[in-house]
Amino acid sequence: SILIGADPPSVLYTLMKQKKAEEIGIDFRALKYPLKTDFKEVYEKIHELNKDTNIHGIMIQLPIPKEFLRSHDPRQLIEQIDPKKDIDGLTTKRIVPPAAAKAAMQILLDEGVKVKGKNAVVLGASELVGKPMGRLLLEYGAKVIVCNSKTEDLIQKTRNADIIICATGKPGILTGEMVSKG
Repeated sequence: SILIGADPPSVLYTLMKQKKAEEIGIDFRALKYPLKTDFKEVYEKIHELNKDTNIHGIMIQLPIPKEFLRSHDPRQLIEQIDPKKDIDGLTTKRIVPPAAAKAAMQILLDEGVKVKGKNAVVLGASELVGKPMGRLLLEYGAKVIVCNSKTEDLIQKTRNADIIICATGKPGILTGEMVSKG
């Protein structure tokens, strides 16, 4: 796991991942980089980890701090991960979908929600949950709108939805007025 900076939620998520990995017998290494680290150093480390046959999975804790990225795009790091080692399913050539999106989709299926042909709205367009959730819903045959903070007529879009997935990480984004009866 690659952690850049010391954002409290990111530190917490990394610790939770490490604890769970150790509980089930996975050798977990958290590589921590201060914000002042040079982008090239992390970029090169990912290439080194890709070549290391003792490393079976790589993840970058998101969001990557803007102070670290400076003028770089986060995808420049994410896309360096070998898709066979992409634990979070974030690379373009991913083999597995991101775990949070896959889990949310499984909940819908377990609850007997018919997805095919339904109008679905995903609130949140993150690379980790929102966008992958939108792609999964499309794969299952839904008509999908992925919304972000700049989406116009959001209330109308959610009221017309058969399925609403809130993937913003912020409580209170989805309110009663945004949901149609039934």
